[in-house]
Amino acid sequence: MSKRDGIVLLIFFGFLVLFFKDTWLTVYTYFARDVVYFVHPRFVFSAENIQAGHLPFWNPYSAGGVPWLGDPQASFFSPGSLLFFLFPFAIAFKLLSVFHFFVTGLGGYLLARLMKGSRMLSLLSSVLWCINGFWLGRLEFVGTMGTLMWLPFMLLFLVCFYYKSKKKGDIAPVAFVLGLIFSFAFMSGYLPFLLWFSFLMLLFSAVSIRRVFLFKWLVVSSLVAAGLCSLQLFPTLETILLSHRFQKGLSYSSSTLYSLEIFDLLGIISPWVGTVKESAFLGEKFPSYNCFFLGIGGFVLSLLSFVCLKRKWKWFVGGLFVVGAFLALGKNNPLYGFLYHHVPVFQWVRYPGQYALFMIVSCLLAFVFSVKVLSQKITFKWQMILFCFVFTELFVYGYKMYPTLPNSFFRQQPEWIDAVQVNREKGRFFLSPAASSLMKGQGRSVADAWVDLRHRLYNIVSLPFHIYQLNPVGTTFIPNYSARRLYALYQTPDFESALEGLGFFNVVWVAAPRQIEKESLLMKKDYPWFVYKIKNHSPPGYVNFSYGDAESVLPWERHQRNPDHQVWTGENSGQGVLHVSEIYYPGWRAFGNGHVLDVERDKGIFCSVKLPENCREIHFLYRPVWFFMGLFVSLMAVIFLCLMGGLTFFSLKHRV
Repeated sequence: MSKRDGIVLLIFFGFLVLFFKDTWLTVYTYFARDVVYFVHPRFVFSAENIQAGHLPFWNPYSAGGVPWLGDPQASFFSPGSLLFFLFPFAIAFKLLSVFHFFVTGLGGYLLARLMKGSRMLSLLSSVLWCINGFWLGRLEFVGTMGTLMWLPFMLLFLVCFYYKSKKKGDIAPVAFVLGLIFSFAFMSGYLPFLLWFSFLMLLFSAVSIRRVFLFKWLVVSSLVAAGLCSLQLFPTLETILLSHRFQKGLSYSSSTLYSLEIFDLLGIISPWVGTVKESAFLGEKFPSYNCFFLGIGGFVLSLLSFVCLKRKWKWFVGGLFVVGAFLALGKNNPLYGFLYHHVPVFQWVRYPGQYALFMIVSCLLAFVFSVKVLSQKITFKWQMILFCFVFTELFVYGYKMYPTLPNSFFRQQPEWIDAVQVNREKGRFFLSPAASSLMKGQGRSVADAWVDLRHRLYNIVSLPFHIYQLNPVGTTFIPNYSARRLYALYQTPDFESALEGLGFFNVVWVAAPRQIEKESLLMKKDYPWFVYKIKNHSPPGYVNFSYGDAESVLPWERHQRNPDHQVWTGENSGQGVLHVSEIYYPGWRAFGNGHVLDVERDKGIFCSVKLPENCREIHFLYRPVWFFMGLFVSLMAVIFLCLMGGLTFFSLKHRV
């Protein structure tokens, strides 16, 4: 890359700063659903643990307890997560947003330059790649953007495979770098996109001339990626295989939620075409599920580029577009039901509208593959005019995507949280479905919506408040054996009939939408629901003793040192069994009186341990075996790559 290319990229960065000027020049950030009650709590939880000096292996606050590092959407090892460990959330989110778009645009620019495109058309490529509707519509999903931004680089190195010679010395570094990019994309957290990217790359290899050559080096890159990200890959595989989503799958209605209509497919031309309503985002412009515009200029340019393609690439690009449109229709496509019932992967992924990514990528690839021809046929003057038109159009579409949420919002705590946090060690909190449905953030104004969101306590929002939650909403991978009980409890239509199950799960506080006579009212203020305290509930931990035919129960106290280290203390007059209301998962270890104790599954979902005689203190530690195995593999992979890099460097130096 020459100095002129560097100047062009500086110009591109200036365009991005201009596009996101409201986030830099004001004390506001983007007000979007997942940013507030999904992204913010997760990164705050990770940051506070890192700043306290330990890795958060376990999340005790969601769904009764779930693995943390095993959840890919935690994005804990993503390079961008470092910003949240160093800066306040609002600032880190602004920096990361621009970083995501710049990296995507950089990949688009380098890809076009590799295909012999002019600098002006390559700059146009970077703009089309990073501020199209699909990328903008996913601004609220940090993990999704983190995975999405590496797609141009994957295609870049795949094209490098295509053009490079078959000499190992030339191609090996490219394969290793592609493996590194794969690992970054995986650790960013959104696995469906990574799966689709892999499918796209395999399809590209099948269409190309050097099929065997490309497949061989793709395997090498995959092995490199698997080795580097094993510390995330191994626990993720364990979590997914034990999860309710993998073992039972999503329902058809849930997996086809946000399917596109036929008319919505025209939204690739403009956000003003289709069923997108500007009011749907409360200050943000584009609902993510059906936002994938390229603009009139970008779409017409892709059509002209399609004409310039060779025949086999026309089939490749055209087929990719058709597949994307076919799948994006979801339930509005009669054949989608067949895929759901016969191809398991369609039972695990939600929101078919996301398949429109294939439509966008096919148009962008048509432009990139023909950029050399276009650079020769279009003069520099018309290239500049074309760039100005496309950029201006996309800038106008995204202009109303302005930030509306004060940065201080992320440092505020709802008033009623203090009441729920009283004696929070004693039991869990449960948000009833009817109360949950009342809190949709649908205020008459943006300010009203902020107030509504402060009253939310969805499952994931309990993380920064350190409140033990039982609500299954918001947690991606819940163990199947606990998820069955949780979803059955959550879907119980009669609240009174759910009280027994709530007590079984050690729920003390319950939010309900109406007054319940048989329960004592704890508090009632300006909230759209009531908060109750259940009188009869099981203790969070107790020791059970047997004296002949009689049984005795002694409650034990929980003291949490960090999310994955709990200390239980209490009386012990013999060799009893300690039952705790923590969800069982492979990796729990117990220690007492200097001995390692076996942790068993209690009542099908909880943890229990047999106490040694006169033992009055038990330490529960969650130490996932698969994580440490993956960490070892990742370290070996790093050492191997460093050795290979050193040998390559000295070999080249010796040749010179």
